[in-house]
Formats: sequence, structure tokens, C-alpha cells
Amino acid sequence: MEHCIFCGIVSKEISSYILCEDEFTTAFLDINPVAMGHTLVIPNRHFGRLDAIDDKEVMQGIMKTLIKVSNLLITAEVCHDFTILNDNGFHAQQDIMHAHEAS
Repeated sequence: MEHCIFCGIVSKEISSYILCEDEFTTAFLDINPVAMGHTLVIPNRHFGRLDAIDDKEVMQGIMKTLIKVSNLLITAEVCHDFTILNDNGFHAQQDIMHAHEAS
């Protein structure tokens, strides 16, 4: 596998502004945000797409982190409402082939 920028963020080889992290996920601000508070939530293990995640704990961790990040952004008054977006695969406009959700 080629070097994955998101795996580099998880391993701290690449710097980022991390909002929260746990055993299963890392959430960080997007370097090119499309909206205020644009945050990426990724599994710490490399999975190319959401439908490739075969670990129930990782899926639960992603949902838990999505809710946590949404609450952080609302509490900080960065936003009042939010969108959760997930592109899976090249034809769905997924740019980095590491599963990620944008909030």
C-alpha cells in the first residue's frame, strides 16, 4: 500500500489539529475546510472504505466520535447544525482512500 496521509496523522508522522482521539478513531480539522469546523473522523486502522470495515468496535467508535465531535462544535458555538458526509470510492469522489467521515 502507498503511504496514506491519514495513517500518517494517526501515527503522528504528519501534524494536524486533533480535536479528539481514542483507541479506535481520530478526529481532526480538515486542512482545506469547506465550512467552519470541518472535521474529519477516521478509524485508526487503515480501511479503504466504510464498507470495508469489518470490526463492530471500530464502527461503534466512529459513531461515538461523530457524536462527540458534533457536540464539541455545537458547544463551542462553531455551528448550530451539522452535516455528516461519507464518500466511498473513486466514483463517489473519495479523495483519500482511507475511510473517513466529514462533519
